[in-house]
Amino acid sequence: MNATQPDPATFRALRPLALELLAARVVAQEIRAQVDAIAREVLAAGHYVVGIDDDLNGQRIMEPDRAWLMDRSRFAEYCATMRERTEAAGLHAPPDYCPALVAERRVTEIEWRFLDATAPAFGITKDHLWGKDRARWIELCVGLAMSAPVEVKL
Repeated sequence: MNATQPDPATFRALRPLALELLAARVVAQEIRAQVDAIAREVLAAGHYVVGIDDDLNGQRIMEPDRAWLMDRSRFAEYCATMRERTEAAGLHAPPDYCPALVAERRVTEIEWRFLDATAPAFGITKDHLWGKDRARWIELCVGLAMSAPVEVKL
């Protein structure tokens, strides 16, 4: 088969990696939701304010994605509290790492392997794809891998 019409066997061979990717995404989404819920509790219980942006200085931080705006000392305190709370919740990561970011990094690494595995069929590598194009390509190839006919040997 040529590069425009890859053999369905190519996509059947990708199915285990596609399943690994889908499972890692589910795990990462769940861990992210748990970490963000803990972070919102920590932010609500403390008085964390913006400390590095002159236009926003003093504004209270209530969302985890804005925690980076704290000054260094408050951010270190926030991270230590988050570490204790995530560990207590059973969300483990290496020291100084966020469990959600570790899980999301694992998804990225599996996506890279998946893209490498699709490259022979199409000649498109992970270095050719960025942003939305990369995400669309992965979704297309995952869909093809999951919908490829399964050979049943009798």
